[in-house]
Amino acid sequence: MLEIDLWFVPVPLRPLLLLAAWLLACPAAIAQDACPIERFPDISVTFIRNHPAVPVGINGTYVFFMLDTGASKTLVTPATQARFKLPFDARFHDKMLGTGGSVTAPYVAVGRFEFSGQTYINPTFPVLDINRSRQRNEPPDLFAGVIGGDFLRNYDVELDFAHDVMRLYRRPPCHPPHPTWDTPYQSVGVRLSALNVLIVPVIVNGNPLRAVFDTGAAGTVLRLAALPGAGIDPASLRSDKTVGTLGAGGLQGKAWLHRVQTLDIGRERLASPLVWIEDFNLPVAEMLLGESYIQARKIWLAYSANLMFVELPPVR
Repeated sequence: MLEIDLWFVPVPLRPLLLLAAWLLACPAAIAQDACPIERFPDISVTFIRNHPAVPVGINGTYVFFMLDTGASKTLVTPATQARFKLPFDARFHDKMLGTGGSVTAPYVAVGRFEFSGQTYINPTFPVLDINRSRQRNEPPDLFAGVIGGDFLRNYDVELDFAHDVMRLYRRPPCHPPHPTWDTPYQSVGVRLSALNVLIVPVIVNGNPLRAVFDTGAAGTVLRLAALPGAGIDPASLRSDKTVGTLGAGGLQGKAWLHRVQTLDIGRERLASPLVWIEDFNLPVAEMLLGESYIQARKIWLAYSANLMFVELPPVR
């Protein structure tokens, strides 16, 4: 029996010693495996009039919603309410603030709402017309509603518009906030406001400002009242081209197309970018950081951690 015991003792020691050595060498890998991040099915992104559109299910029928990180709430359009005969919920009304002004929106109930492989039963959404860029002779918008910040803030959100895809992740508290990418990236501290939008610190012409991260904005938009803080002489707008705009609820406005000297976002500097200058009220920021910035980059939004990660371009 003594010989048998001696023969068996060294055999399990070797894998145990190897396991102990691996644990000491790879503590981060073990911690991450023990606390995995949950990834939901990929969401295809289609661009309609330069706005990102994603498929959602309403009572078994799939339609396009605009993906709008600058919208405080997820909503449906009046046409969608009429098409699906969604019942109004008289308990709720909401004042919605957009670049064109504020409008009052009633609420409706949706029996079954589906997005990214998840199903929600009987959620309620405000009803608002979101036609922003339709011209007189163009057909109606294809957007049936908006996916807003009230929904997105519950996830880590990956935007890869260059490959027409977005992804949602549920990150447990034990999982540190960072992308799942193997490529280099920069981290930018942001702030989640009470309006469910992310506020990004930016520097315009050397002046620090605040910008809303807004996938619903076609370009980068600066408030007219913020010109002095951005180091821009209002008289310089006289030579700029102007365009008409449409805000929430179809409210009309005007914007000047103006080139600023520099725009810094994190460690990245944009030289002579074109910004839209528009007279609108935005209590939480001076700018909208829109698709002209977002489409060209892979971005990860860690809402609960107040962090934005931006993939760095390859070194040449």
